Amino acid sequence: MMNRFEHSPCGYMQLNLDGEILNLNETMAKWLKMDKQQLLHQSIEKVLSKVSMMMFYSYFYPKISIQGHVEEMLLTLKTAEGTSDSYVLNAKKFEEKTPIIDCVFMRINRRVDHEKELRNVQYALQDALKQNQIAVEALEKINQQIEEQKAKLEQMNLELSQISHVDALTGAYNRRYLNERMEEIMQEKVLLSVIMVDIDHFKKVNDTYGHLTGDVVLTKLSKCLSNTLGDKGIVTRYGGEEFALLLPLINADEALEIAQFLNREVGNQEFEVVDHITISLGVSTRTEEDTITTLFKRADDALYYVKNNGRNQAVHANQL
Repeated sequence: MMNRFEHSPCGYMQLNLDGEILNLNETMAKWLKMDKQQLLHQSIEKVLSKVSMMMFYSYFYPKISIQGHVEEMLLTLKTAEGTSDSYVLNAKKFEEKTPIIDCVFMRINRRVDHEKELRNVQYALQDALKQNQIAVEALEKINQQIEEQKAKLEQMNLELSQISHVDALTGAYNRRYLNERMEEIMQEKVLLSVIMVDIDHFKKVNDTYGHLTGDVVLTKLSKCLSNTLGDKGIVTRYGGEEFALLLPLINADEALEIAQFLNREVGNQEFEVVDHITISLGVSTRTEEDTITTLFKRADDALYYVKNNGRNQAVHANQL
C-alpha cells in the first residue's frame, strides 16, 4: 500500500500553516526532479513560481485558513533544472495537534485560457510596481475588465436561468420551475392555492386546424392567464394543454373566484383561426396535512370532475 502511495499517478505534499513541507510522495519529488530529502522541511516557496507565490499569499493561505479547503487551484511549480510545469491543486486542512494541510497535485500539459490571462495580469502588476503611474493605470484597467466580465457573467447566468425555467413555446414557467418553486413555498408553510387549467377539446383543435394552430392557441392562452393573474399568481405549463397556476397567500374562496374570472376572460378572448376556446379549472387550497402530491391531486380531482360534468367551469376540491 505504501509503495502504491509513493508512486501514485498524482503528487502528494503535506504542509503546515507556515508552508513547511512535512511530507511528500516519490511522484511529487520525481516531477520536481529532486530527492525527497531535498524538499523535506523546506518552504513550499522553494518550488513556487513568482506568480504562484503571489497566488499562495493572496488566495491559498486566506482560503485554507478560513474555509479549510481549496479546490482546483491552478499554479506553476519549478523543477531543479529550472523548468516549470502547470498543476491543478486540491487541498484540505486537518486539525490535529497542529493544523496540517494535505495537498494533491495533478500535472497538466496545457494552459487554460483564464490561467494565461491571470499570468498576464500578474506580470502587468509586477511591472506596474516599478512605476507608480503605470501601477495606477494597470489597476484601473484590471478593475474595468473585472467589472465587464462580472456583468457578462451575471447576464449569462440570468439568461441560463431563464432558459432553464421557461417553456420555449408559451413563455410560461416550465415544470422544472414549478417543482422548485413549490418546494420553496411548502417549506415556508404559507397559505397556497393551486389551479389546474385544461383546454376543452384541445385534441379537436389540433385534428381540425393542425398543430401549428394548436401552438398559437397555447401561447395566447398562456399570455391571457398571465395578464389576467398579474402579480397574484404564477403561470406554469404543466404539460400538453394543461397549465398549473400557483396562488401564494390566496385562500380557497378567493382562489375559486379567480378561477371563475379566468374562465370568463378566456371565454371572451378571440383566438386566431379557432375563434373561441373554453377551459376547465380545478382548484385546491393547502391544508396543514398537505404535501405537494396531495395538493395537486385534489386540484386534479376537481379538474376531472369539471371535465366529466360539462367542462367550461371552475370547481374547488372543497366542493366535491
